[in-house]
Amino acid sequence: MSTLPRPLEDWHEDCGDVLWWLWPIEQAPWVGTPLDLGLAVSFDLTVQIGRDLYEVEPKAVGDTGGWPWKEADDETLARLFWTPLPDYDALDEAIRDHMRGGPDPFTELHEAVRKDQHD
Repeated sequence: MSTLPRPLEDWHEDCGDVLWWLWPIEQAPWVGTPLDLGLAVSFDLTVQIGRDLYEVEPKAVGDTGGWPWKEADDETLARLFWTPLPDYDALDEAIRDHMRGGPDPFTELHEAVRKDQHD
């Protein structure tokens, strides 16, 4: 699968979780799918003042998590792009090698950053 950004309309259920980018990119990507519902949360609260306990009627009810653009307008959705998640197997192998004392999986990245800073 290509790692180039693709528009929202190119995503389908078989793609699964991906990284979602809102352009222009000003924050880290969101991970998930447009099918994510999140969780409904309510809070039961008991307040203790001295020895007295007071039950507070649950009022804080809402959704947490889930698709952050479910109420977005067409202009916002047109600026929404996705890229696939990194290859889990390759990441796991690199970390496993590093944990066993093997080569630092980040050496190439560090060298590239240093080269860019000196150019």
